[in-house]
Amino acid sequence: TVKVLSAAEQIVIAAGGGGIPVLEQGTQLNGASAIIEKDLAAGLLAEELNADTLMILTSVEKVSLDHNTDHESYLDTISTEQFAAGSMLPKIEAGVSFVEKGTGRRTIITDMAHAKDGYREKTGTIIK
Repeated sequence: TVKVLSAAEQIVIAAGGGGIPVLEQGTQLNGASAIIEKDLAAGLLAEELNADTLMILTSVEKVSLDHNTDHESYLDTISTEQFAAGSMLPKIEAGVSFVEKGTGRRTIITDMAHAKDGYREKTGTIIK
């Protein structure tokens, strides 16, 4: 469905977080102890669609180190080693994975208010 809508030049919003993970056991589906990681799911969807851009919208304009401290610094370019688990790490991992598995790809991490400028690479954190 996503491929068909995308081919028809429709904007598709998919792969959000939430839901209950399940495992097939015999002929039944049973709940599983797992977390659905929405950023990695979005990255995988973008890979499967062979997209050229993965845009991850979050609550901040740019990714930063030392968030909400006197030493906060905003990042234009990044490496995965800079982030601890539970922070922006899933977004970074999804973005890097997406970019590395194709040519001419990019990931943009920014907030909704700056999405248009982020897409134009005027702001946000860009992974190429």
